[in-house]
Amino acid sequence: MYKNNNIKITLLSIILTSFLLSMANAETINKAILRSACVIGSVDFPSTLYSGKQYTIKWMVQSYVPIKSRLQIKYSDNSVTQETGTQYKNEKGGYHIGDYYSYNYYFESTITIPSGKSGNAIVGFHNAQNESTDNKWMYGLFPTGIIERPVGTAGKQFYVTISN
Repeated sequence: MYKNNNIKITLLSIILTSFLLSMANAETINKAILRSACVIGSVDFPSTLYSGKQYTIKWMVQSYVPIKSRLQIKYSDNSVTQETGTQYKNEKGGYHIGDYYSYNYYFESTITIPSGKSGNAIVGFHNAQNESTDNKWMYGLFPTGIIERPVGTAGKQFYVTISN
């Protein structure tokens, strides 16, 4: 009888430890996924922008955690425009890690290219966990074929031409 109780306690300890480890992994998987950045699934962005003109840019980010996203344009004079996107839709994605499914988050932002800007500019999208208070923004990754004008930053940015 005493031996059976030890086996039951040992089994209960193993189950409880496994549960706690899985909970700890569930806690860290969001951080790990966010650290690995989010994938930019599509971008509606013109290849040429015109100085002084306004544009509505749309993009979709695939992520396992709810996110916020912003557009960044770095001009040839090193000045920067950053605009936080407005999420207008999300839907369950087709990828999963165990029981964690990706979601497609759709954003848009209206930007105006400042007058007098011209030349090559660098565009990137930054993402941060939506519920996070630390606001660690990380570049989204562009898979092959999404953008044909990449900058040499491991698929995180692309070039756009600005004309007068």
